[in-house]
Amino acid sequence: SSRTDKYFKELIWKKGEFERVKFDDDYQISVHKTGNESVSVLQDLSTGELKVLGFATMKALAEISGFNEVPVFIDGPLEYLDEEVQASFLQQLPTFMPEKQVFIFSVDRESIVRFGNKNVKSSNFFRLTRDSSSLSTNVVAFKQ
Repeated sequence: SSRTDKYFKELIWKKGEFERVKFDDDYQISVHKTGNESVSVLQDLSTGELKVLGFATMKALAEISGFNEVPVFIDGPLEYLDEEVQASFLQQLPTFMPEKQVFIFSVDRESIVRFGNKNVKSSNFFRLTRDSSSLSTNVVAFKQ
């Protein structure tokens, strides 16, 4: 609970709005806003806030699991997020799990291309393309 709470507060762009993220003994999660700590607002979170909660939980679990060598795969991290939330997430991503190998799968977006060009070695930045004639997927180096 404490690690998820910490990482949620680090990632969320609405600083100071949330008081606490907590897991109970049955692993049920609750999210409490500042000033209204008795009621969980989990069901009221936006798609972006839920994604941030998921990323925070993923980092907390990665730390406490003991599986330090296991990579993390994130599929579509920016889907359904507005530009402000995308920018906030991408700004914090390079330091979010520095001890982990992170694979990000995303549709082509200018923000992902900029992020990759700035933060990823060119030898580790790839584009997946579909070959319509064979229905196979090709992996090609991303041209920067």
